[in-house]
Formats: sequence, C-alpha cells, structure tokens
Amino acid sequence: MPSRLALANVAYLEQGVALLSRIDDAAYTACSPPLYGSGVGGHLRHCLEHYRQLLDGLSEGRVDYDARGRDRRVERDRGLALRQAKAIASALTALEEGLEGQVLMTRMDCGDGMRRETRWQRSTLGRELQFMVSHTTHHYALIALILRHQGIEPGPTFGVAASTLQHARGLLTTRG
Repeated sequence: MPSRLALANVAYLEQGVALLSRIDDAAYTACSPPLYGSGVGGHLRHCLEHYRQLLDGLSEGRVDYDARGRDRRVERDRGLALRQAKAIASALTALEEGLEGQVLMTRMDCGDGMRRETRWQRSTLGRELQFMVSHTTHHYALIALILRHQGIEPGPTFGVAASTLQHARGLLTTRG
C-alpha cells in the first residue's frame, strides 16, 4: 500500500500539473520585480528540486537540500516541468507505507552564514514528506499570488493548506 504522506504530496503535484496545463508559457515565465523576482517557473523548479533531492537521497539515507541542481531550464520550459512533476509523482506513489519510519540524515542552509559547519540532522522519511507538503503549499501560495497579479485565477484552493480548507469547511474541532 502506498504511503499516505507520499500520496498527499502526489495530490499537490497533481494540482501543479493541472495548473501548468491551464496556463501558457508567458504566464509561467513572467516576473515582475519588485513584486516578484521569481515567477511561477522559479517557484515550481524550487519545489521539484526539493522532491528530487529527497527521492535521490533515500538510497543513501542522506538528503542535502542545498545540493540541488538549480536547473534554470525548468523555470523556462513548462513542458519539462510537467514531465518532471509527473515523474516525481510516480516515484512518490511507489513509496510504501512502512517506509515512513526510515531514518534519514538531512541538512540545509538555515541562513545563519555557517553553511560549512551545517550539521546533519536526524529525521525520518515521514517527517520529510510532511515538510514537503508544507514547503510545496507555501510556494503554491506564492504562485497563486503571482498568477492573480497577472489576472489568472489558479483556483480558490490552490496554495491553501489542507488544515485551512478543513477548518473553513468546519471539519476541525477547536481544542482547548
């Protein structure tokens, strides 16, 4: 049975694929400094590269989020981004439920200027999949703002956290 956390990420990637199928290349690559220096393509590339780092690091149990390729072609080529998103979704779908407890060592620059001294941190695949949901949601929120600035409506739920949507529907209970 596929991992539920992996499938949650697949759902976000599928949202991205659907969005990319509805917008044109100009909307995908547009930037409007100083409002936004990175367009839809830049934010999507960033997300896809984080997923790729996670998937590539599974075999060794080490994920270095800063070792991303930063392939600018993905920012400019909507078709390439679509293919990568679909491939990553397929790889995530193959992750089994029992793998969520797999221990991983992760690292990323936290902006403290100490990159060389950044220590590896212990995590699990499940925790990193939770991180990916949050990370993707927040970049999708930026993508939604960028598109709305261009006069394109991405949809009322695009870039909105699942817990926010559930709360709005009255599905979450208040705990005191």
